[in-house]
Amino acid sequence: MGKASRQKGAKTQSPSLPLQMSAQVHQIQQHVQIRTGPLPDPETISAYERALPGTADRIIQMAEREQNHRHLSDSLERKGRLLSQLVGQVFAFSLGGIGICGGVWLVSQDKPLTGFTVFLSSLGTLVSIFILRQNAQKNVQKANKEASEEVPSRQAG
Repeated sequence: MGKASRQKGAKTQSPSLPLQMSAQVHQIQQHVQIRTGPLPDPETISAYERALPGTADRIIQMAEREQNHRHLSDSLERKGRLLSQLVGQVFAFSLGGIGICGGVWLVSQDKPLTGFTVFLSSLGTLVSIFILRQNAQKNVQKANKEASEEVPSRQAG
């Protein structure tokens, strides 16, 4: 009987023992440094200079040449767009002028309906293009003004 009670007691004590659990925490850190621009960070330039004297100067000269090339390319592109716009305006004015002169000539040749139609359609086309261009420029200026006003409010917030 003594043995049986011990076994019963052993059975009742076993479930009440606390379970031991071990937890392991691992921490991973990652350092990321992102640089933009033509030049590497000063530490990298120093490392290049230590490895091969004169390299830092060559890297800076390369960045300066790239910047000069970029400025020249931007300038040529801007001049090309202006030239293209000018040529387009000259041709549009010429065609409009030819249409208006043709309308006047048709009226002088006793074809008033055809002459007025050609005259008014040519003049209307030129005026509508002018008005549409003015409205587009106003919209761009308004959008630029709104965009420039939004930048300080974002920085303040």
